[in-house]
Amino acid sequence: MKRAIILLSHCGYSFMEDLTAAARRQGQAVLILSSAPLGAASERLDALAGLADGVRAASGHQLEEADLLQAIDAWRGQGWEPAACVSVWEGYRRLMAQANALLGVPDLAPDTVDNLTDKHWLRQRLQALGLSQTRTELASDASLEAWLSEGRPGFVKPRRGLASFGASKLRPGLNMARLSEIGEEASRDPLYAGLIGNPQFIIEDYLDGPEFSFEVMMQAGRAYLLGVHHKLQVTEQEHTVLEECCVSPPLDWEPSQADGARQWLQAVLHGCGADWGCFHLEARLCASGWELIEINPRVGGSLISPSVAVQCDGRNLLDFWLKQLLAADSGQQLQAGSELAALDSEYPRRRASFFRAYFCRPGTIDSIERNEHPHAPDQLQCFLQSGQTITEGAREVFLGQALWSFDYQSRHEVIPELLRASSRTLVAHYAD
Repeated sequence: MKRAIILLSHCGYSFMEDLTAAARRQGQAVLILSSAPLGAASERLDALAGLADGVRAASGHQLEEADLLQAIDAWRGQGWEPAACVSVWEGYRRLMAQANALLGVPDLAPDTVDNLTDKHWLRQRLQALGLSQTRTELASDASLEAWLSEGRPGFVKPRRGLASFGASKLRPGLNMARLSEIGEEASRDPLYAGLIGNPQFIIEDYLDGPEFSFEVMMQAGRAYLLGVHHKLQVTEQEHTVLEECCVSPPLDWEPSQADGARQWLQAVLHGCGADWGCFHLEARLCASGWELIEINPRVGGSLISPSVAVQCDGRNLLDFWLKQLLAADSGQQLQAGSELAALDSEYPRRRASFFRAYFCRPGTIDSIERNEHPHAPDQLQCFLQSGQTITEGAREVFLGQALWSFDYQSRHEVIPELLRASSRTLVAHYAD
């Protein structure tokens, strides 16, 4: 039998190029199971076939457990022995955990995945542990009206969600009828319907303070901090939140702050039942201390993984995650843990990164302008093209993204320059 790792792809994407490259670096053959791609399906499946040693596609736009079990049986019949399963698409995180349980690979329990991605359960659990002072309740016309009448700053978001879909400050006029419209929009969106569906919404205290994300590996119950991203620009729109640019490590991050954050992260993850895997946690540093926004039991989106690679001598989060999943015995797990511990103890590191995401407004794109400046980006990606029409919606739409790296000691000189210049690196012009 030939060993291979299974990659779960949503509609033909979900970092497939990055994941297959990381798997090859681990010496692994690759099998891809994808839900049906949108649009030009055959073209994307042909592209996946060029990446992998075997590709199967489901009939629907959302993978189901039956699709996974059928694929494993079929691949075993062809002489493959799946070694592990991985997906960066949050909607398939439970499916990944189910596959790894079947294959005997250390990973989160499927029920733990459900708990971590349930923002209402998560907040209640943190309150019970004494790790959050933020109030939360399920949204209803009565609760929305009560918060508004009391003048309590609130934030409304889906109980389960992705891409800041339907997330916004509580404003006068927001009611369950409007939230139902947003839910119906999610249920019609083939890309997000399986993850968000027709959601329940929750309302929480609005969190003040700078926002950060933590990139963490957990192994046998111990958390290792591999990266901290400070979100320098966050724009709150009517029904979504745009996270525009990040720097890592934070500009004024002291070792004592890293120590305090590390202890808090360990308490949060352990207290919520997490023991294995890769995590992207979002939090705000409030006057009372750290307050969690959400736990994503996967690699962070956008350029989070390449950003970590800048600080880890070229090794990104996908490399660390796959190495953990593919550790065949306790000796390999011990080696992986030692490597993580060494990186964790050296934070902040000598290199730093800055990345910016570019978003679209509704309208038809007439042209896309790329502008150069003295500090050229290490990576520049554009996801759209002229002629595409962006429709009105309650979620973010990415135009592209760019990443820069520099010496950490020069951060106070470099960052102001990048904040000014990077905003014009990629610009969409509209026909209307």
